[in-house]
Amino acid sequence: MRQSRKLTLIIILLVVTFTSAASFERQVRLTIINQTDVDLAIRLENQRLELSYYLTIPPGDKDSPAEKTFTIVPASYIVTAYYMETYDPVYGYPKCGGKVQSATYNLTVNTRLLFKPCPFAPSNAGEMGFWKFGAPTFRRRP
Repeated sequence: MRQSRKLTLIIILLVVTFTSAASFERQVRLTIINQTDVDLAIRLENQRLELSYYLTIPPGDKDSPAEKTFTIVPASYIVTAYYMETYDPVYGYPKCGGKVQSATYNLTVNTRLLFKPCPFAPSNAGEMGFWKFGAPTFRRRP
C-alpha cells in the first residue's frame, strides 16, 4: 500500500513538473531570401513586447538565392536590414553603397521576405505572406 502511494505521488509530481514547464506559445516561420550578392544582417524589433532578433543571411544571387528559415514569435516588427560589405577608402562601398533600410512588417503568419539585388528596388510590395523588402507599400481603404 505504501509503495503504491509513493509511486502515485512520484507520477503526479512528474506530470505536474512536465506540464508546467511546457510552453505552448504560438510561433511562425520567417524565411529570408537573399538575392543580393552581399551578406545581410537583419534586426527584428518589437518594443511593445520587448522582442529582438538578430539574423544573418549569406550572399546569394538572382539565379540561386540564399534562403534561411527562422522561428519567431508572431508580432509586428520593425525590420532593419544591414548590407554587410567592406568599405574601400578609395572606391567606397563596391556594391550596395553601405545601405541600411528599415520597414515595418506584420509578421503574424508564416512569411517569406525577399531581398532583391542592390541597385534595383521592387516595383510592388508583394502579397500577404510573401513581401519584397524595400518596395513601396500602400494602405488599402476599407
